Amino acid sequence: MVSITGGQKTGFFLDQREMRRKIGELAKGKRVLNCFSYSGGFSLYALEGGATEVTSVDTCKKAVKLAEKNTEINGYKNHKIVQEDVFSFLEKEDLSRYDIIILDPPAFAKKRQDIEPASRGYKELSSHVFTRCKPGTFLLTCSCSYFIDQATFKQIQFKAAAPTQKEVKILSNHIHAMDHPISLFHPEGEYLKGLLFYIS
Repeated sequence: MVSITGGQKTGFFLDQREMRRKIGELAKGKRVLNCFSYSGGFSLYALEGGATEVTSVDTCKKAVKLAEKNTEINGYKNHKIVQEDVFSFLEKEDLSRYDIIILDPPAFAKKRQDIEPASRGYKELSSHVFTRCKPGTFLLTCSCSYFIDQATFKQIQFKAAAPTQKEVKILSNHIHAMDHPISLFHPEGEYLKGLLFYIS
């Protein structure tokens, strides 16, 4: 279920299809935390893939209602949906409970002047996970900010992970799904990037 008239973008983020599929492949028998969950796309893929439990967090009441409705339609019971600011949630949550953590926030940098505060935001989110997750955690972290390019986003993750002295491996890089081609004459269309980490 999507909200075409009142939802974000077209009501559903189709550009994340391949990343959702990857989470579904990894989810069997695992506990999943989906931050900035919107209508529950990643969460539903994880549940369909056999996750034992999924927690979804979003600050938007309308998004939470959509996630609840989608959970009901699909008949899932092991889905906890929390309406709360993600930054506040991560500060107090026991992140060692989870096997897979997804960070898929809205665009933090909508103009070039936003790069510095956006970088701090992305770093803060990932720092919570790198610092307090358990060994064996998968982290999928994404950015849909055009002004944060792939190299910059990877450097932000390095700065977040380095102080922990944990072993962090990049399992895969993700970009737009195939139905989101990038015009050579519209470089701003190359906005989405994601990194799947394994933290040991």
